[in-house]
Amino acid sequence: MLNSLEQTIKRTIAQTKIHKDAFLIPALMDILQELVNNNSDETTSQEEIILLFAEKTTEALVSSPIFSGTLLRALYRSMLDLATERKLSRESILEELLFQ
Repeated sequence: MLNSLEQTIKRTIAQTKIHKDAFLIPALMDILQELVNNNSDETTSQEEIILLFAEKTTEALVSSPIFSGTLLRALYRSMLDLATERKLSRESILEELLFQ
């Protein structure tokens, strides 16, 4: 799963052109939604999936020509909104994002 996730994230980022990065966030959030919705591994919590996704996406973004702090903040805000929608601890996820 991890390799295919990384490949999907990298492919999505690579297809995004500079100055079109606003379209990247919804595409990445679709990937995350699908991951969380299709989690059949009961040993991995939704929070862990979000944090793993954040880690892999951040790594891919940092090495991308479209990387910006603004884009990363928008991504993190969207992930925190998803956590809130799913009644997960927004503060806990935010704390982990800060450590990343």
